[in-house]
This record gives sequence, C-alpha cells and structure tokens, in this order.
Amino acid sequence: MNGYIDFNSQILACPDNKDFVEKAESILKILQSAKIKTVVSTTAFKSSDNLDEYLEKRQKAYDILSEKFKDKNYPKILFGSEVIFDENTINITDIKSLCIADTKYIMMTLPMNGYSEELFTGIQRLIISKNVYPVVARIEKYTETYTIEQIKKLASLGILMQISCQSIVNRTTRRMALDLLNKGIAQIIGSDDNIIKPAEKRTAGEVVLDVLNKDITADIMDIAKPSPQYADAVRIMRYNLPIGKYKQIKNNAGMVISNAALKDILIADV
Repeated sequence: MNGYIDFNSQILACPDNKDFVEKAESILKILQSAKIKTVVSTTAFKSSDNLDEYLEKRQKAYDILSEKFKDKNYPKILFGSEVIFDENTINITDIKSLCIADTKYIMMTLPMNGYSEELFTGIQRLIISKNVYPVVARIEKYTETYTIEQIKKLASLGILMQISCQSIVNRTTRRMALDLLNKGIAQIIGSDDNIIKPAEKRTAGEVVLDVLNKDITADIMDIAKPSPQYADAVRIMRYNLPIGKYKQIKNNAGMVISNAALKDILIADV
C-alpha cells in the first residue's frame, strides 16, 4: 500500500458538534501533509456503551465527511474503535464490528492501575473466544505502572502494541520509545491526533520546543516551522533505527489493515 497509515485518530468523534467538519478537515489536511494515505478512526468504546448507538453515530460521522469532502484527495478513513478493556469486554456481542475495517485486529486500552493475572487471563479468554487480535494503544503510557516484563508477558498472548508519535518526537521520551520499537515490543505508530498548532498560534516557548524536538538532519530552512508529528516521528525513526526495522514498522500498519496473519507480523518484526 502506497503512503503512510495512521492509527488511533478521533476523527469520527462528535458528529453533532457544530465544529465537527472544521476540526475533521484540519486533521485531514495535516495528515495529508505528512503523506498519510489512510487513517484509522478509533473513537472510544466502553463495554457499558450501547453498541448500536455507537455504530450509528460513527456511520453518521463518516457519511458527513464523505459527502463534504468527496471532491478532495484527503486520506481514506477506515472504521475502528478503541475498546476500553474491562471484565465485561468479553460480553460485547458483536465485537467484530469494533475491529479495524474488516480485520480481526482491534485497538484497546488497558487498565492504568497496573498488571494483574486477572488481566492476563481476561485478555487470553477474549482472544480465544472472540477470535480477535488486540492492538494496545499508546503503550508508552503503561511503562509507569507496568514493568517491561509484564508488557512482554501480555505480548506473548499475540498482542500488538502501538506507540504514539509524540513519544518519539519528544526528546524526554524518545530513547524509551525507540527502544520499544527497536526491540519489537511496539510494532505500530499513530498520531493520536497530537499533531501541530497553526504557526501563528504557537507561543515562543512552543517554537523553541518544536525546534529542539526536530531531528538534526531536518532542512535548516524548515527547522522552526511547525510540521506534523507523524512526519517528524517517521524521520526520527529513519535516522535512529536499523533500516530493516524502520521499513518493517512502516509495513506493519499495512499488514494489519490487510488482515495479515498475526504470526506474519510478529515473525517479520523479530
């Protein structure tokens, strides 16, 4: 698949808001400038939510944007969700409707209070009974309450891990993020809608931070300009990871949305 694929966007959230179309277009324009061709929408879903209402709202948002931007070459939007995992997630009847497009892969968030054997068993039961492949969103968030060994144990179930571009771009978390990617603990990146502010709205401090977070190999004439975090993250990975690892991470997203076998992604990422 040509172009980049972005996971973890809230682009289809809140279709009834007055500024829904305006905000969605600003996201699409920035993703387009980062050479992203496909974006996976991952609005949050809790087991207590009404599934039919959620799907109806998501479809409404998609239809509005499809009609509004039918003549524009914006990134293609794929359906997805971000399921907040709890003990009742396994009881979601049509959980396949929450998967990414027509695949078996499903974005999830884990409890922030840390690892437990009940969590491990619960995810294991979900995978076996529902035949889905979880993709944990923003894995860098869990390094404060989960040990790397616990994250690896969860990964042993066949769970993929997504990491946010912000953690790659930010110099305070960059080493950790690149280490997770290089070791194959995280396989996919996503913007998480942490993109850019218009140049005229940035404070002097934000301009300085943008410059500091840029890769040294960036065009010197462009160094102080705002740019999509996805583009910055890709550039940082390209210059700091082995070329084979960089290419594999880029390819992983395409393998997920094409419903590739989980073993093919995990084997290729070794």
